[in-house]
Amino acid sequence: MSPNPFILHTSALVPFSADGIIYRAFGHLIAARNGTVLLAPIHAVQGRLTEVVDGCPVPWEEVDAILDAPFSTALAFDFSDGSGYGPALRQLARLAEVGWDMAPLLLRPESSTVWAFRHESGLRYALTGDLIFEGDRA
Repeated sequence: MSPNPFILHTSALVPFSADGIIYRAFGHLIAARNGTVLLAPIHAVQGRLTEVVDGCPVPWEEVDAILDAPFSTALAFDFSDGSGYGPALRQLARLAEVGWDMAPLLLRPESSTVWAFRHESGLRYALTGDLIFEGDRA
């Protein structure tokens, strides 16, 4: 199966990183900030990788949970309805407005549920529930 033709430039990942650093682990480029993690399969990204750091900015168990998220009961999701999504989701919409599905996910038994988004290209994004709607902290 060939990769989806959807390609991101590495610079599109930087706004998803708290410190501007993009990491490489698990065959993905990873950007993280408080409450969010973006995983982009390396085959879906082009651009300079000289600034990419080998390693993982969040616990590897969280990345593993996001990659293995049970999307079997996921709901189709797109940003075209104009709902009052918060900045964290509006930023995701700038990458792609359609082609997403979403499912609730428990990263660890002691943690709260997060929302996991999967794009048809293989992008994965997880965020805490307090970042979904307008007025939520970013």
